[in-house]
Amino acid sequence: MTFKVFEALVKIKTQDSQSKLPPKFADWVIVINEGIKRINDEIKITINSEKIEIKTNDLFETDAGNIPVIEDLTMALVYYVSQMYVSDVTLKQKYLLDYSDELGLFVWNKFKEMELSK
Repeated sequence: MTFKVFEALVKIKTQDSQSKLPPKFADWVIVINEGIKRINDEIKITINSEKIEIKTNDLFETDAGNIPVIEDLTMALVYYVSQMYVSDVTLKQKYLLDYSDELGLFVWNKFKEMELSK
């Protein structure tokens, strides 16, 4: 997913009047990298001695680049970043649940994929 698409999704998710999104690309990079690290820490699972890689080799140096996370986890990253900036407590809780659902779905799909490949 490109940064521009990611930024648009986060803006859509954080439309309440109190949300203050990062004004500069450099600030977005910090938040996105923190989100990727958080997802990576939560997905540290090993099934049949096989570690799951969530990062891609995409260079994330300009706002025209792709976000370096596999496509199956981009919405989890959107929800993670959105919940950081939304001020409405109900929306924050919803995005945390959506984030958890996306991670759970990813882990389940990987588990099924590995089971079927046996």
